[in-house]
Amino acid sequence: MYFFDKRNLGENTQVIQPLEFNKDGTIKEKDFVYSWGSPEHREKFKNINLVNMNYYLNPNRNEMFFADKVVLVEGQTEKMLFQSWANYFFGDDIALISQITYIDCLGKFNMQQYIKILGEFEIPFIVIVDSDRDKSAKTQDVNRHIKRDVLSAKGEYIEVDPDFEGAFDIRAGEFDNELMKKKHKPFYAFNQFFGSGGEPKVAELEKLKSNNKFKTIFHSIYNKSFR
Repeated sequence: MYFFDKRNLGENTQVIQPLEFNKDGTIKEKDFVYSWGSPEHREKFKNINLVNMNYYLNPNRNEMFFADKVVLVEGQTEKMLFQSWANYFFGDDIALISQITYIDCLGKFNMQQYIKILGEFEIPFIVIVDSDRDKSAKTQDVNRHIKRDVLSAKGEYIEVDPDFEGAFDIRAGEFDNELMKKKHKPFYAFNQFFGSGGEPKVAELEKLKSNNKFKTIFHSIYNKSFR
């Protein structure tokens, strides 16, 4: 099984084969899906990354192979809101919206695998991560590695400070239990800007539109100003 670079399909079709598959559909071992670090660290994380790639490359995430641009985000909340915001602000330009694919990576620690694949396919991409400046040195080190890999793969790296919720003034759900807050975070974040039926809450969305970081990110993604 092979993947094709859709931008080269046609008379001079070029086959690109950065991924090879076993008969059962799982990915064969490739250096570029290993973790960063020294050779001994790569060996340590090799099996972990291969299992992760076989799990994460589901039909939804495989859209990235056919996108004009891919945006990697940390989780479901970011993906849900970026897509919903785009539908609200650029809803009259379906062609523009359809060119962008958002991938939730289930945390920044999984992003490196997607970055390597996107770089191999030469698919334009943007990575958006929390700065997490108030967290551990290990988290800061992960950000530095991600930024290095993104720039090496000719992608664009964007940090939101201190995190997605803080940058866009997103309020947490009303739970005392931190686990429940995290579990229901996508719903409460969405509900701050849209009703349960998807109807826009105009006051919140207009407030968001004045956020300079938000305007910068959306211009990077869509290369278009707000209406």
